[in-house]
Amino acid sequence: MSYLDFYNIWHHRICFNINQVLAWDVSFQRSNLSRWINKGYIRKLRKEWYIFSDCLSYPGIQYLIANKIYAPSYVSLQSALCFYGIIPESVVDVTSVSARDTKHFESPLGLCFYSKIKRELFFGYRVMEFDKIGAIKFATPEKAILDFLYFNSFYNTQKDMIELRFDETFMQEELDRDLLFSLLSRFNNKRLENRITTLIDSYS
Repeated sequence: MSYLDFYNIWHHRICFNINQVLAWDVSFQRSNLSRWINKGYIRKLRKEWYIFSDCLSYPGIQYLIANKIYAPSYVSLQSALCFYGIIPESVVDVTSVSARDTKHFESPLGLCFYSKIKRELFFGYRVMEFDKIGAIKFATPEKAILDFLYFNSFYNTQKDMIELRFDETFMQEELDRDLLFSLLSRFNNKRLENRITTLIDSYS
């Protein structure tokens, strides 16, 4: 099979798994992938996952990669807080929450970190559509905050919360407090409830 034929058929997927390719064409030769990697046409992501090299410049592609190579997962924590403009720092690596074990992997665009959460707490994300790359699972702003304080329990005092430098406009005008507390109730975690109350008080 020529690379051009493969590209025309599979490029819309951006990221693909060798098992998907073999399900489409059982006679597909894995050696094609090695040859195309050597020519720079595609890049290997993790194990059986690959990406077309010309897609690496697409805005948001790092989030799609994170979703694909370790599922089920959704982008959350620092990456989501940065994406929504809640924290001022830029975040190069991608932080996600997963129902699987805590892991990290290297991708062509940086590291992908995954924090394991209980399956009953694997909620509060939505599917967001990105131009060119399609659907990506992203925590809502409220769930990103909850996930962050759930995994970073050392933030306890008002001083700690203020030092996070959350965007005051967001905290005072845009944060959906009803949704925040609705999601919080599903954690059934008194210590997290206390941290969230401290956070709200710190930005009131």
